Amino acid sequence: MRAAVVSGLACALMSLETHARDIDVEVVNPRTFGYVIGDTFNRQINVNGSPGLALDKRSLPRLGRQSAWLTLISADVQTRRHAGAGDVVVRLRYQIRNAPTHIRTIRAPSFDLRFTDSSQATDASIDSLPVIVSPLFPTDLSAEATPLRPDRMPQRLSVNAPLVRILVYVALAVAILAYLFVVPRILHRRGPFTQAYRVIRRAAAAHDPGAYRRALRAVHRAFDQTAGRRVFADHMNAFIAEKPQFADLREATARFLHISQREFFADGTPVAEQEFDWLLRFCHDCRARERRRA
Repeated sequence: MRAAVVSGLACALMSLETHARDIDVEVVNPRTFGYVIGDTFNRQINVNGSPGLALDKRSLPRLGRQSAWLTLISADVQTRRHAGAGDVVVRLRYQIRNAPTHIRTIRAPSFDLRFTDSSQATDASIDSLPVIVSPLFPTDLSAEATPLRPDRMPQRLSVNAPLVRILVYVALAVAILAYLFVVPRILHRRGPFTQAYRVIRRAAAAHDPGAYRRALRAVHRAFDQTAGRRVFADHMNAFIAEKPQFADLREATARFLHISQREFFADGTPVAEQEFDWLLRFCHDCRARERRRA
């Protein structure tokens, strides 16, 4: 009876040992030197076992302070299944939260991870990791060892480039304003009816026999230049269709053409009644219309 019990216990122990050898644990550690406060490093545990292998997440180290020097800021677990096996990858990320006064070796704590499959549980022990942490600056600093550098005078900034830009902007603004306000005035002063108006005023002041005809010819030239061709009485409708800003002067234009025909073609005899005042008003109205955009 005693032999049977001993034999059964031996078989059970052999079964557990065989199962414990069924998982393969690999710990991938970072470099163990060259750290200062605020730095982080990662530890990765790769575990390979049976297809049903799973990590008991309650066995993971708790997030937060692990010691006066280290904080565990994340713990990620990834499980993969493939033909005939299962893999578990555990990634732990630590951050150094304190600064030593001299070079010091600290340790990421050891812990046990528990893995389960369909029948049993197995623990994997992860050893602690020594890490060398350096101070931010030496503690034996002195004014003689590290003299302070003298203050450096601030560099004078050149104002040439901004000044040139401002001048360019001002020039562009002046050019735009000139184009919007000055150029139209110059063009209007050179308009056909504006020139005709000046001719009529000089002719009215001349008091010579040919002055009235010069005034009429000046208005005719203004109509011709505006239309781009000769304008006679039978062309008036076509002219107003092309230049609708003159539409309200239809009757006055017809009167002008009648006066002109009477003056130039009434048996070659000049008409005694010369309407300078009306011709000036009519040309003034035409000048105002030519300044409009159709």
